[in-house]
Amino acid sequence: MKTIKSFIAITALFTLLLPAGLRAADDAAERDKVKERIKLIKMWKLTEILDLDAERAAGIFPVIQRFDAQKEAIHDQHGKNIKTLKGALEADTPDDGTLTTLIDGMVEERNKLVRIQTEEIEALRELLSAQELGKLILFQDEFRKEIHKIVRESRRGGRRDGRRGFGGDKAPPPPGDAF
Repeated sequence: MKTIKSFIAITALFTLLLPAGLRAADDAAERDKVKERIKLIKMWKLTEILDLDAERAAGIFPVIQRFDAQKEAIHDQHGKNIKTLKGALEADTPDDGTLTTLIDGMVEERNKLVRIQTEEIEALRELLSAQELGKLILFQDEFRKEIHKIVRESRRGGRRDGRRGFGGDKAPPPPGDAF
């Protein structure tokens, strides 16, 4: 119950503070500040959820941070590849060779991500009990979902009306919907 209340509190904090930071993140320095805040909140919550003392945290956090950095690099590259793929498909005559190379690279990115996640779990098995590792895995999944939700809301200008689609904010509002 304590974990659920804590998670609700952190979600409220994210909802209030992070979207403004993301909307203001027009330059790389500001985005880096927001990413650092996210990392600090993640470590704080993990300390609480796993009931870590300073000594155990000092052994566990560097492992998590090392793998998070590797995963972040893959996600960043994936974002660049998506933009390149989109541009290649928007060409008058998309080149099959270019598309195949991009797609193959994206498949390899996913495979690499799975390998990194597997290596992370194996490294953490040496530092955490099965219960702690289970809690960590559940937390990471929920944390990732919450961050994605907040980023989506931020990009929508804070709307929570649940509208989705490929057009983003370019799509007209549904009938009867007033901003």
